[in-house]
Amino acid sequence: MKTREGNTERRIALVSGAMGYLGKAISKKLAEDDMTVVLLTNQSSKEDTLSFIKTLKGTGHKTYHCDLESNSEFSTIIQQIEKEIGVPFVCVHAAGLKPDRKKLLETTFSEMERQCKINILGSFNFLSQCGKILQRQKKGVLIGITTIGIISPEFGRGLGGYIPAKWATQGILTMLREELKSSNIRVYSLAPGFMPGGMNNDIPMAFKEMARLKNPYKKNTTDLDIANKISYLCSDVAIGEKTFTHIVAEEYQK
Repeated sequence: MKTREGNTERRIALVSGAMGYLGKAISKKLAEDDMTVVLLTNQSSKEDTLSFIKTLKGTGHKTYHCDLESNSEFSTIIQQIEKEIGVPFVCVHAAGLKPDRKKLLETTFSEMERQCKINILGSFNFLSQCGKILQRQKKGVLIGITTIGIISPEFGRGLGGYIPAKWATQGILTMLREELKSSNIRVYSLAPGFMPGGMNNDIPMAFKEMARLKNPYKKNTTDLDIANKISYLCSDVAIGEKTFTHIVAEEYQK
């Protein structure tokens, strides 16, 4: 990969939730972009993760088990990654908790607490610690995935505490962008449109089709849409990109 200065370097990409619906697609695409991908996982077995790594283009990819709710555990893992592989240039936060299929007014305290622990505190832990690493090297890209629900509330109905938690993640990214822009760090938020896979696998097909027809372009967002957008934002072509929150698919902006 050519840097803006014209030197060739193999960049390191750190991806949280790397064995999820989005995480796999993102990891695969960044590997195709000639990056060394470091996969952070929590629920997946080591065997499954190692099998997936074998499908990635290139060599040198590694996996680490980490609970992002633990500040000390992630701090230890980050130090280990720097020692064993190097300093990440790209940090993508794709981990998250599945929404509760209910209205916010019907959400229990414990359900909201769980959303906050994973989708807020977990996001803060990953994004803030990665931000500090990028700040030290004064270069890099930091990306967090939110949801179209923070842009258009009608797409977030019936998801319990998920949307408020993603609003908090958006706030974390917003402040990190302000604090890191003087250090030449690019920070982006990705707000996916409705996706028929991943966390929405349990949604009835009729609802998925209704969401597709509601879209002006008659399509839902896919994992490849997200992966391709992240690939662009991590490239040197995106240097100077002023848009902070990228709506994926972009037709929602029409």
